[in-house]
Amino acid sequence: MSSKRDCNGLKHCVECFRALCESSFSKRSDAKDGLQAVCKECQRTLKKNWIVANYDHVVESNRQWNQSHPQIALNRVNRWKSDNPYKARLNSQKTAQTRRARKKAAFVESITPIIVFERDGWLCGICGKLVGREDASIDHIMPLSKGGLHSYVNVQTSHLRCNVRKQAKICG
Repeated sequence: MSSKRDCNGLKHCVECFRALCESSFSKRSDAKDGLQAVCKECQRTLKKNWIVANYDHVVESNRQWNQSHPQIALNRVNRWKSDNPYKARLNSQKTAQTRRARKKAAFVESITPIIVFERDGWLCGICGKLVGREDASIDHIMPLSKGGLHSYVNVQTSHLRCNVRKQAKICG
């Protein structure tokens, strides 16, 4: 919320009924006082609730926009990937593992890597040493190529280099 110095006057939000500084309201040129009737905080809440209630419509609208503006959409994705390299790598690993499991006609359970890492206490299941956030990877205990499942019971935390070195072997 704004400090008292930024507060030129008070206005009541029609949604939450609080008296707030005018700086807590977005501008609106066609309103008498030049401000929205709903405060910025309530606007965010209303928008989130609308998106949840109209999720299918939002997804379809986004899909259509992305198809008609492919270069802008690609730039946004690339910018997000460069701003969030860790999340991007986890998403990429998750997608690749699911794809590999489907190709092998293996059982596929949706696995969230961070859950596996925390479950295993960030310890490598292959060498037993602590795994750093940037070096963490998911290892299939029984490799998919040997008939293993893509599920929480068949995955463990590992260093990327340990996982690559292990290849499709079964460690005893």
